[in-house]
Amino acid sequence: VRDYFGEQVAFYFLFLAHLHRWLSSAAAVGLLFWLLDLLFSEGSTDNGCLLLLCLGSCSWASAFVHCWRRRAAEKSLCWGSAQLPPWRVEPSRPEFWGTQEVNPITGRMDRHYPWSERIWKVLFSYIVISISLLALLLALSIVMALRHLFASMGSRIFAQVVVAVLVDVMNGVFSSMARRLTDAENHRSQSDYVHHLVTKTFVFKIVNCYAPLYYIAFFEGHSGFPGMPTECMGHNCLSDVGSQLTVFLLTRLVLQNLTELLLPCAVLWLRSLAEGYQDPATSALGSEVAAPDLPKAERESLRRDCDLFGVMEEALISYGYATLFFVTCPWAPLMVLMSSVAQCFIDQKKLVFLYRRPFPVSTANNEPWD
Repeated sequence: VRDYFGEQVAFYFLFLAHLHRWLSSAAAVGLLFWLLDLLFSEGSTDNGCLLLLCLGSCSWASAFVHCWRRRAAEKSLCWGSAQLPPWRVEPSRPEFWGTQEVNPITGRMDRHYPWSERIWKVLFSYIVISISLLALLLALSIVMALRHLFASMGSRIFAQVVVAVLVDVMNGVFSSMARRLTDAENHRSQSDYVHHLVTKTFVFKIVNCYAPLYYIAFFEGHSGFPGMPTECMGHNCLSDVGSQLTVFLLTRLVLQNLTELLLPCAVLWLRSLAEGYQDPATSALGSEVAAPDLPKAERESLRRDCDLFGVMEEALISYGYATLFFVTCPWAPLMVLMSSVAQCFIDQKKLVFLYRRPFPVSTANNEPWD
């Protein structure tokens, strides 16, 4: 992977391989504790197994990060990217615009955009994010009220599916808005662009993805909406969290993978209609149906760019589900492992057949995710 796609793509698949190995051990231990809990504690939360599992999950999460950094440093040395000079000037993004001035570091003409103009756009972005977070809290309150309304009518599973779908929809809407805000800030380098984008999206998605589960765990059984008393499923809030988390993981596995497979094919099909050719990636007949006067390289250039940022972000959110709710749902690492393996298989197929081949990028680590 590194020889064909470069270090940046290789670090993504290296992280997935490291995650799969560690999730395998966590899934085995989690299933063992879950079975012991069912056999001897009958689902009660008042037992010593949960305390041992809590301490073990904290140690596992700390060791996971430490071992990943060692693994990444080892591969960086093997690939020769660990010795990249710190003074190396990162090239400007193609989308970056500004006035032509002499770069004081390289002594060459380069585009320049003053920080005094960018700061107002950055401030505007964070004002929008703050308003979006307030709107998100209001939307989550409405969503949870609907969840209780459907649950009171005997449609608890349907309510959980609705919550999971709405969470994914809000993630997609905010991701699109965050990219537009970051584009308007006009960052010169790709690393600056990605760091600002991570700051925006992760703050929103952490609240959006985890707040419903924390609400169920800590507040649902002790609060209520006006005119609507609330209670957990079976009067057991931890079981309710596990049920909602299961729906979250299954919904993400189905909806996201279907979207990631069908959307590139739809884009290729629409572009093929506009250009008057048929791309083999969208045809069940193979390459024989492609127009002979359109070279393969030109067909591939019309495909979408691969979004490593999005897939890495989703992998870390799933990792958060496995670690933050390990005690509540000991089988969560197994479900995250199955979802991640399926995601890895789909990603490799998308890189080869559905997306434009990315330019190899030499990097010494997996920043900004590390």
